Order: sequence, then structure tokens, then C-alpha cells
Amino acid sequence: MTPPLSDKSPGTRGRIVVGGLAFYYPLAGVAWQLLHYLVGLQRLGWDVCYVEDGYWHSHLVEADATSLAVAPQIQWVAALLERYGFAGRWHYHAVWDGRSYGMDRATAMRRVREADAFINVCGSQVLTDDHLACPRRIFLETDPVAVQIQLAHHNPDTRMALEQHTALFTFGENLGTAACPLATGGYTWHATRQPVLMDEWATTQAPHAHAPYTTIGNWEAAGKDVELEGRIYHWQKGLEFLKFRDLPARVAANFLLGMNFDNDADRMLMENHGWKVTSAIEVSRDVDPYRAFIQQSRGEFTVAKEQNIVFHTGWFSDRAVTYLAAGRPVINQDTGFARNLPVGAGLFAFATLDDCVSAVNAIEADYAKHSRAAAEIAREYLATDRVLPLLLARAGL
Repeated sequence: MTPPLSDKSPGTRGRIVVGGLAFYYPLAGVAWQLLHYLVGLQRLGWDVCYVEDGYWHSHLVEADATSLAVAPQIQWVAALLERYGFAGRWHYHAVWDGRSYGMDRATAMRRVREADAFINVCGSQVLTDDHLACPRRIFLETDPVAVQIQLAHHNPDTRMALEQHTALFTFGENLGTAACPLATGGYTWHATRQPVLMDEWATTQAPHAHAPYTTIGNWEAAGKDVELEGRIYHWQKGLEFLKFRDLPARVAANFLLGMNFDNDADRMLMENHGWKVTSAIEVSRDVDPYRAFIQQSRGEFTVAKEQNIVFHTGWFSDRAVTYLAAGRPVINQDTGFARNLPVGAGLFAFATLDDCVSAVNAIEADYAKHSRAAAEIAREYLATDRVLPLLLARAGL
């Protein structure tokens, strides 16, 4: 029997509902992103549940699949939520056929209405009257630029969606400052970062001396390029990786891309330049192998997308924070994040191939030092008990 919703759980500060894309993207990276919020908020004393409305079949399900075909992904996400203490505290609504999973629809919507806040991770949830009844509706932008370009184009749908929220947050920490020329649309954008559960990633197992620097992602991302004042700005990591393809020949280190390639020619080009490649989908099918892949890495070497580089947004990856929490140094293409996070030990921002070479050589000269520094950055700047209280305070909680 569901307890009365007017009764807060003993010892809780209040109620928060989180919405996101766990069921639409049933992959480990997406799951970890949400778990850091869900578990982090719960550890801070909040009564937390997860509610997701799905408006489309997952892109990972056959295009002609019936709603029954999504059952395996629903079971996977449900088991994961229950593993982390959210049994009976989640709801998934398949809008295309009206089916609900987990909590019944009426109970879930009552929880949304009576919550102290609804956190819309990735801005993924279309707000209904039930969401609008919640007094604090937090828009959490994890990938800046697209929304800001839409505001520059005076897109009325984007403005309406933002105005349905009471506070806007972004991983683009430089947005609204002199460092970032993107339009704010007249809104206040609060800077935030991906929180990380330190104990979920900490490990005493040092990586093998010949372990590779790795990353996980997609080589291409169709349909995400944007245009502003006649120029196209790309959202494809592959274009940036190609600029640094000679790195393996310049350093005494190994590199492994957990990457989905749509273009075999690019994959072969990278392999011919000394990069090893494995499937990002295979790495991402479950949270434990995904975590092990990161913990067994020497560190992360990765690029950013042109949009974040050119506009100097200060964006920092939700995946990179897990490498840091595991004590794995991160070498990340410069997006302006060095204005907000310490670099030079454990974390490096690069613009040129020579910068990459210098960063790898520095890490390899004293790996233990940079491993400790990586974990310290995560603990001081990215841990859930550092990031989430500030987010909640700025949202009025």
C-alpha cells in the first residue's frame, strides 16, 4: 500500500522528483548520470523518486518494434533503480501507448505535484499541468549551445519550454560571462557541474603501467550541428579527434577509443595511427563493466565538440568526472573549463597536439601524483555533497 503522500519520510528534508532519459537511453553512462543525482540527493536527506515520460521508442529498439519490445530495457533500468534503493519509487510512462510501469500514473503525478522540486535532467521532460503544479521546476542543461542558438533564432517553442521552469542550470559554466558569446535569451543561467558519488568510483587498484588512456562516446552525432549567422558549428567528436590522430606516435602511451563509428574509413585511419578501438555500445551495456572500463584505464584522453570549443562554454563532461573520482587523470580539449576547475595536476586542458604531448608526459613522469590530484579535484569540486547543495540553494530550496 502506498503511504499518504502528505507524509514525508522520517528525517527527510522534503521531496524531490527527478526526470530524465534512463528508459529512452538504457545505457550505462546515462544511468550513472542520473544515479549521481538520485542517490546523491537521497544521501543529503531528501525523499527522492524518478519519473520519466517517454514520447518515442528508444533509438536502441527496432524502428518497427511494438511497445512490448521495450520490456527488456524497462526491466534493466528498473532493476538498476531498485538496486540503488528506489524500489517502488520510480515511474515510466510510455506516452505512445499509454502504458505505465513502476508506480501507477496517478500516484506518480501526485508525487510530482506535491514535490518541493522537479529536476528536469537534460530538459528531457515535456512539462504537463502536473509538473507545473510543482513550485520549483529546475531545467538542468547538460549540453549547452543548442538551446542558446535557438534563443538567438527567437524560437518560440524553446522560450515557452524554458519559461515553464523556475530556475535554469547549465554545465556551460561560462554562459552569461564575458568568456562566452552565446545568447542567454535574457534568462539567468546558473552554473553547475555533474555531481559524482565518490565511493562508487574510488579504487585502490592502480592501473597497469601499459593500460591505455581511454574514452567512451560517439564519433558522429547526426542532426546536432547548428547554424548561427551563416556559419555551421559541429557536434561531432570525430572531426576533433582527427586533428590529434598523431598523438600515439608522439608519446610512450597507449590509447583506446570506446567509440561508435558510422564511418569505417575514419575508424581505419585512427587504427592506422596507433589508436585501438572497441565498441562504445558494448562498454555501455551495464553499469559495472562500464565502471570497470574506466577504473582499469590509465586516464581519459578525449576531445570536445566544436560548439563548446568555439563558444568557450566551460562545459565539462559527466563522464570525465567519473575518471577523476576513480583517480584517473583526465586530458580534455579546452572548452574554457580551466576558468572553473584547477588544471595542471590530475586534469589538463589542451588546444594543440603539443599540449597533449606535454600532458601525457607530465602524467607518466609521476603517475601517483596525478592520480591523487585527480581524486582530489573530484572530491573538492564535483562530489555530490559539494555540487547538489549549491544547486538546491540557487533553486530556492
